[in-house]
Amino acid sequence: MRRNVRTKTKTTLGAMFVATLLAMPGGAYAIGEIGVGFNLGLTYAPNNTDEIIARHNHEMMSTPGGDVEQLNPPYVPVVGINVRYQFNYLLFRVGCHLAAPLMPVKGSITVGGETNNMRVSAFQNSIPATIGLLMPVKKRTFFYIGAGGTLHQAYIKISQSAPDAAGIDIGSDNRRDSYFKAFVGYHLLVGAEVPISERVTITTEWIHQEGRSFPINNHGTDNAGASTNLPRHAINVRGDVLLFGISYYIQI
Repeated sequence: MRRNVRTKTKTTLGAMFVATLLAMPGGAYAIGEIGVGFNLGLTYAPNNTDEIIARHNHEMMSTPGGDVEQLNPPYVPVVGINVRYQFNYLLFRVGCHLAAPLMPVKGSITVGGETNNMRVSAFQNSIPATIGLLMPVKKRTFFYIGAGGTLHQAYIKISQSAPDAAGIDIGSDNRRDSYFKAFVGYHLLVGAEVPISERVTITTEWIHQEGRSFPINNHGTDNAGASTNLPRHAINVRGDVLLFGISYYIQI
């Protein structure tokens, strides 16, 4: 008897939940649609290169008698594409975002007539898979929030022209330190969408991502030109991405 009562109660609660979703305003606007989106945006110092740059600047500024041109952390363009499926108030989305500085970050230090030129390069390819919740305002106008996992492919390269120059010490004697790794992290997504036609919308999104690789071997070159796998380094992709885009919807 108790089991029957519990079963009926669960069935009733489930029916009430479905009825509540169907009764929410604008519910019919997001049922059974596939959308393809294109995004352009901006991020800051991908792969945590701002910390690498800050450490190098500190070491250069701490060198006695050094004439320093500091490295500047870059704002980096992001280009992306995503495919989404919307069903009632649920959003399922897979995307791909590429981020890389247009120009390498450069700096130098000169001591006693000897100059060490430095360059920092980075590349990041992120593939986020998101499950989200839609909050309709009116037809094709809504806010959305979501979260999910992200597959990252991250690359960092730090080059020096004269790491053994007299009196100069920035923590590495290698001419090149190079790191590449694919690993999994997670992300949070907040966005808004408004229509410009029956099937085309414009979007604004903020993505916060987290992820860190295990320490990985260096694919670098020491001061003598020989290959080296030291020092090891962990790549951190924690950061924020601001995106603006356009989406096209296919009703199914």
